Amino acid sequence: MKTNIGMKTNAGTKTNAGMKRISMHGIAGAALLACALAGPALAQDKFPSKTIQIVIGYAPGAQDNIIRPFQEKLAEHFKQPVVFVYKPGAGGAVGASFVAKARPDGYTLFIASAGPVILNPLTKEGLDYKLGDLIPVARVASLPLALSVKSSSPFKSVKDVVDAARANPGRITFSTSGASSTPHLLMQLFERSAKVSLSHIPYNGTAPAVVALMGSHVDMAGAPLYGVDAFYKAGQVRILGVGDRVRGKDHPDVPTFTELGYPIVFAAWHGVFAPRGTPPEVIQTLANALKSVVDENKGYFEEKMKTLSVSLDMQNTEEFATSLRAETEAMRAVAQSDKAPAK
Repeated sequence: MKTNIGMKTNAGTKTNAGMKRISMHGIAGAALLACALAGPALAQDKFPSKTIQIVIGYAPGAQDNIIRPFQEKLAEHFKQPVVFVYKPGAGGAVGASFVAKARPDGYTLFIASAGPVILNPLTKEGLDYKLGDLIPVARVASLPLALSVKSSSPFKSVKDVVDAARANPGRITFSTSGASSTPHLLMQLFERSAKVSLSHIPYNGTAPAVVALMGSHVDMAGAPLYGVDAFYKAGQVRILGVGDRVRGKDHPDVPTFTELGYPIVFAAWHGVFAPRGTPPEVIQTLANALKSVVDENKGYFEEKMKTLSVSLDMQNTEEFATSLRAETEAMRAVAQSDKAPAK
């Protein structure tokens, strides 16, 4: 009986031990499965955990200078590399398309103005991205747009340009950073207001457009003030008019279009965008970081922007989205009344 009892006891002991082993294996398996499932969530919580790339839709030498201070401070803030990737072409559409098709995880961003984000989708056929494919993160800067000529140009004023254009329709040329770019829209508004016809020569960025002016390949340039400011200060460029509400403190001799009789108040902005589908928490992390680095280094950013003739103009995600909606409707009206913006 003892043996039987012993046998039963041993069998029971073995059975319990086996059940414990099975249970431990089950717990370990469940734990591994839980870790595997939690992996993506944990990785997402640590955003960013790798290099962030900021896509520039134009040639080096202009737009990248505006965003460079943000690039440097964001890298310090996140303790991760933040790099530029240049994708120039088609008035910023090449860069916009690249970002629109990127994985929506916050690691590929786009620095842009209204041209590639709003105007291109409204005015260009055959694009492989559309309105809404790029969503706002934050606005960072605004800048006046200007009509400029070389100092050796026979055009001493906007009136000279208008008189010559009326006498020679379609003969006077101007460069911009690209068809359907923001400077191109400024020039369209000027043509409409002055009732003249000019000839548009688009380039892949502000820097090439200004180089074309300085090389006498075009008669005028429609460009952000920062693009021509160095030449202006060196006495090589004459700025005929600026699309701002008032004359700039650093350019008191440059008249606004409005005071010259052409009611054009049109400034450009630069903002950060991400692909549609980027998680809201990632957008918020990026927007908060941009605000934080500016708040902590306000003097640094203001000085950097001032040297570029650019204004620090921060808007959070919600504010930027609201202004984009209003601007989209305004530009839609212009696009519908002018089906062929490129000339």
